[in-house]
Amino acid sequence: MNLTSKVCAAAALILACSAALAQLAPLAVTGNIVPAGCVPTLSTSVFDYNDISGDHLQASFYTPLEAKTAAMSIECGGARQVAFQAFDERYATVPQDMLGVPYVYGLGAAGGKNLGYYEITMSDFQIDGDSAKGTYSNDSGVTWKPSPSTQALIPTSSKWFSMATEAEPGKPAPGKMFSTTLTLQAFIAPKTTLDMTHTSDLDGSATIVLHYL
Repeated sequence: MNLTSKVCAAAALILACSAALAQLAPLAVTGNIVPAGCVPTLSTSVFDYNDISGDHLQASFYTPLEAKTAAMSIECGGARQVAFQAFDERYATVPQDMLGVPYVYGLGAAGGKNLGYYEITMSDFQIDGDSAKGTYSNDSGVTWKPSPSTQALIPTSSKWFSMATEAEPGKPAPGKMFSTTLTLQAFIAPKTTLDMTHTSDLDGSATIVLHYL
């Protein structure tokens, strides 16, 4: 091969390499700059009733257990309008005679028997340390209505809850710190409907989900 052919070969190689390098994968930088987020917190996430003696259960009626409370707060990095909703992770264990009652949560099952239900109510609403009102939406935050002073935390997909000022009780208000007191009341199913030959563990479980408005 003479010099000319060698140069031509080298040039052809460079062109081939350049053509190969032209097939580049695109690169993109994406993301969203959003306002400061919020963090929900419960003062306790476990409501433990310890041992419940079968001797204390009513035979034909639900037995109410001691009410328990917890503080729930939502802290935001900046002033935000927020809402929250609850989901019952044990809805399948709501006793048959309580199905259709919107504010009840299942307590779990043992031996094929549903153990009972519980309710959660909210009270003592505050926004940034000031007294506030509860407000709720039946349509996932589209429209809002004022809550009573004690509001049931109803576990349905379209039911959202928020907090409002005294001046505008039906409109979610912005804030950096939201707080309320949760009161949980559990009811054990009638003794005659339970398997009393074995220990049954209460297994209620719910999730609170936060929404930004």
